[in-house]
Amino acid sequence: GGWGRYLRAGEVDPTAAIRWDLVTMEGHSQGGGTSQIIASLFPISRCIMLAGGVSTGDYAQLTHTPSSRYFSFCHEEDFLYDGIQLSNTNTLRLAGPVVDVDTASPPYGNAQKLTTTTPVDSALTAHGIIAPDRNLEFDGDRPVYYDTWAYLYGTPTVLDTSSSPSTRSPWVFLVAVVAVGSALYF
Repeated sequence: GGWGRYLRAGEVDPTAAIRWDLVTMEGHSQGGGTSQIIASLFPISRCIMLAGGVSTGDYAQLTHTPSSRYFSFCHEEDFLYDGIQLSNTNTLRLAGPVVDVDTASPPYGNAQKLTTTTPVDSALTAHGIIAPDRNLEFDGDRPVYYDTWAYLYGTPTVLDTSSSPSTRSPWVFLVAVVAVGSALYF
């Protein structure tokens, strides 16, 4: 319920009907690039790139979403770290240093560029460990990067695993579907 608040009443053009200022785009790997492309086309609330993004071309340039609304998170051992993460953050003019979430606590000095140095067995594992996929690590029943994700989304959401998917918060639903690529978060 309540999805109507994300639409402009009476608007027939689907693109114009969406209240983009209330939308957060998040994507992992190629989905991070998709999120960045959408952020370049529409003035969204936040763009979160997990081990991904677009480092060249028109979409790498800021257009509709201010640089202060872009955030990235990537493992330092990720095979894409240098090629996408660092060039992406420099192209997007993200403020401040890269902050290691393993040695700092939210709000990470309000950093837009986050990394982790958690030991991994391969660059492929590093690529997936920061997102909900088969490499995700848990501390009990809580994902180890839960607080980092909450920071990236700008919300101190409480992880609810006890209720049915239809009654959980949209943020928790997104965590379940983001491994597919990119997703809209409302």
